[in-house]
Amino acid sequence: MAEATILIVEDNELHAEMAEICLEELGFENILVARNLAEARTAFLKNSPDLLLMDIHLPGSKDGIDFVEEVRQSHRVPVIYLTSLDDQETFSRAKLTQPEAFLIKPLKINQLDELRRSIELALHRFEAGEANKGDEMKIQAALGPPLVNGSFFVRVGDHLKKVRTGEVTHITVAGEKYCDLHVGERRLPVRTSLGRLLERLPPEKFVRTHRGCIINLESVDHINEKESTIQVAGQDLPLGKNYRDELFKRISLLG
Repeated sequence: MAEATILIVEDNELHAEMAEICLEELGFENILVARNLAEARTAFLKNSPDLLLMDIHLPGSKDGIDFVEEVRQSHRVPVIYLTSLDDQETFSRAKLTQPEAFLIKPLKINQLDELRRSIELALHRFEAGEANKGDEMKIQAALGPPLVNGSFFVRVGDHLKKVRTGEVTHITVAGEKYCDLHVGERRLPVRTSLGRLLERLPPEKFVRTHRGCIINLESVDHINEKESTIQVAGQDLPLGKNYRDELFKRISLLG
């Protein structure tokens, strides 16, 4: 942990000096200090710090929250805000940037334990998040690109047919390795499992309602609770007992 590079962004000279002293007491050696956003931007781009100790209230039209939002457009970095927390509106804005912690400033020697825990937790969460992100990328690469751009292609004979996700009313199992996409009155076979296909479909639109069926929620016309069926595009489909709760979580029910 002591090898981490930490950038302190604090316009108050005394507060910045106290923060630096506290970090040195904890054994950190790679400490950078910026007194304004221009210095912070230069230091960040040049050194790629592992952690930001960020004052919120800084001189100028932009504050520390704006800076965090700016750098996170191109870099992933954990943030600990230094603040007096005397402004609820500013605090609410800061929360949206998902900081690792808020510490009351100025930092003091008697806060070393709190500071150490906050930094350790921030770096640990970040490293764990990066590892999870890598795992997710490997999984996604195995699954293929998600179908979230409004359309995808299906092989039909020697051609690739473009299909818009909104046109798919439902999907049914058509054998051990195939599924049928129902697009209007057409049935387009695709070679994949139903579960794997569901993982690539927009989750806000599609839900599994039976071990052999996925439906487009926008295509549902009628649900018969007594007979456990769903009418989709004029066709009655089965509603499995194990899938009822998830379906009812996803629909809007009035009364």
